[in-house]
Amino acid sequence: MKQLNLFVAALAATALVSCSSDEFTGFTPSQDATNKEVAISFSGGSQAITRSTNNDIAKLDGQFIVYGVKSGATAGEDMQKVFINYWVWNNLTGATANTTNRYGWDYVGSNGTDGLGAAGLQLDKDQTIKYWDLSAADYRFVAGSPVENFEFTVDADNNITGATVKNIDAHINANPVDGNGTALNHAAVYVATPIIVDPNDAYEKAVTFQFTGQQALVRVGLYETIPGYYVSNVKFYTYDITGSAWSTAAETKNIVLNSLTDANYFIGGEGMTATLTYNWTGTPSYSFNYNSSGNTKQNKWYGGYFSEDAKLPTTSNTTTLSTLYGTDKDMAVATGYFPVLPTATGTTPSALVLKCDYTLTSDDGSNETIEISGATAAIPASFAQWEQNHAYTYLFKISDKTAGSTGVLYPIQFDAVVVNGADNRDGFITTVSAPSITSYQFQSPYTEYNADGTFKETGIKYITGTPIYVTVQSNENGALNSLYTLDNSNPTIGMVKVYYCGTSEVFESDLQISAPTASAADPTTSIPSTAWNLHGKNFAAGNYLTFTPATAGYYAVQYVNAITPATTYAYKVIKVEAAE
Repeated sequence: MKQLNLFVAALAATALVSCSSDEFTGFTPSQDATNKEVAISFSGGSQAITRSTNNDIAKLDGQFIVYGVKSGATAGEDMQKVFINYWVWNNLTGATANTTNRYGWDYVGSNGTDGLGAAGLQLDKDQTIKYWDLSAADYRFVAGSPVENFEFTVDADNNITGATVKNIDAHINANPVDGNGTALNHAAVYVATPIIVDPNDAYEKAVTFQFTGQQALVRVGLYETIPGYYVSNVKFYTYDITGSAWSTAAETKNIVLNSLTDANYFIGGEGMTATLTYNWTGTPSYSFNYNSSGNTKQNKWYGGYFSEDAKLPTTSNTTTLSTLYGTDKDMAVATGYFPVLPTATGTTPSALVLKCDYTLTSDDGSNETIEISGATAAIPASFAQWEQNHAYTYLFKISDKTAGSTGVLYPIQFDAVVVNGADNRDGFITTVSAPSITSYQFQSPYTEYNADGTFKETGIKYITGTPIYVTVQSNENGALNSLYTLDNSNPTIGMVKVYYCGTSEVFESDLQISAPTASAADPTTSIPSTAWNLHGKNFAAGNYLTFTPATAGYYAVQYVNAITPATTYAYKVIKVEAAE
């Protein structure tokens, strides 16, 4: 029996097809293969099942749908239908008698056949074996998953024009575990880049589909690190964007991310549809657009639910995900993720704000409680745009430097953003507090004593009329950043400004929500051309800046640490007191 040529469906997001161990390869057929012997086959990988092949089967739930047409003697003309919405399922039991399954995927079966593949498909029509027509100028293929979500369309000339994609679920509102709602579908929609293949080449080498997920995943967690106390009874505020005010009456036990600027920042719903459009001119491509009908649009997005008596975990590495991310029917129990729609194209990035009350209870047996009101944190705009095929983790840490309107402590720290490819590829972690900003003023350390001469405290006190030195430490390798640019009207990474914020206390979370504006009291900032030594550590010229505050109050050092998709800043707030 002559070897048969192969049509390979490599089930991977674009970024996966990169390293040699993950490449999807076929085998070389005999050069004298004839048309009727050359069956079109589908596969998920090389003869040795790679980790990517297994991941691909899991991601696509062991299924995808194919539509394929062929040209006549001239490319793009005299088109004929070949595969009309064929369902393809994983079959790892080996090659079948119909020779269409050599690398784990099959498509031949009879109407009514059920239990096929990991998804347990049941065919609703006969699907027959297909053979390459070597006289055709080209074949054109499209694919998607899950199979029942896609309905491909062709025009009068049999050109594949697009598809209607249905049954798309995306979380936006709370769906309590003990409520009456039904859980959203976590089967993500994947679309393959359309491909054009020459049949005379296709049987000699692998032809590859590349699938990309069209949704994103998001989870939001809370933990605390306050010694001697535990945190419970967390209640979250919602922001009334019409009235430009926080609504305490609408407090919820679910985490709420709020956009303060865009009433339609979040989009979600159940059973939504999208329109898929193909472009065959030049390099084949597609556009995927969610339809607005039936969608919910609002400035609020709800995460997991925290019961009143639930204690927040004391680490972000807890294995009990419900204590870190809360609970919700739409949440994946194994990961804590919610399926969401990507941020709409053209949407102006918005900082996302979380505001809450909570109770501190002493764990030493005294049951002392402290009520904290209005604790606030902000996710900078650059980290608040959700891209397709990515998973986002937002972690908020309540520490002994956390406070709210009661003035007990300091604002909630936004601890980290974790962005992973939804296809399980390696991600990266960006701590929002980095690059870290360090300030220093000569003779600023002080020691205070009580009236009786006993020690009271030591600390740092900045005073007017004396230069304050500022350095920025890189996020990547800890090296001092030397990209300082002063007062540049077009923000670039490394641009630094210093603002005077008045005599009322301000916090970084406030500045992330509403950036400071220039005032007459803003100090003159310069980058000295001489080296500077701080406690034996030398800073080269250009790696630090200096300013001299003339007015007592709060100053904000602003450093640009990202410019896409939105300009994002790191801040350090410095309190300056009048010199004695």
